Amino acid sequence: MATSRRNFLKTGTMGLLCAGMPAVLAKVVVGRPAASGFPETNAESQINFTKETFTRYLNTTFRINTDSAAVDLRLSRVTDLKAISKIPARIAGKESFSLMFVAPSNAACLTQNTYVLEHAALGSFSLFLVPVGKSTNRHHEAIIVRL
Repeated sequence: MATSRRNFLKTGTMGLLCAGMPAVLAKVVVGRPAASGFPETNAESQINFTKETFTRYLNTTFRINTDSAAVDLRLSRVTDLKAISKIPARIAGKESFSLMFVAPSNAACLTQNTYVLEHAALGSFSLFLVPVGKSTNRHHEAIIVRL
């Protein structure tokens, strides 16, 4: 089976770019030490957040302090992505899970961004949140892939 040089270079370049992205995204998503101004007493355990860690705190409040106001999010669901996949082998990493947060209807709108979340038991940590569903639902999701 012959392939053109152009297709080979295009496919190889995209493959290299995609191979490097999970490592870069993992640093943003998995939780890194808190930004200055927040206590860093829990910094070591932030790196080890697992699905079980978050499952213990279902229906508890996580706070985000934005420029305009503080927003309280409730962790409503933790989903094991490998367990619900029809082909689990295609899901990257050792552990892949989704965190679904719900904001009150009167809360300020959050855009897709990395936020510092505060929790009474977990401390402060960064998480990339994406609004999902209808804007009136105020659902925000974080996908975590542990490589």
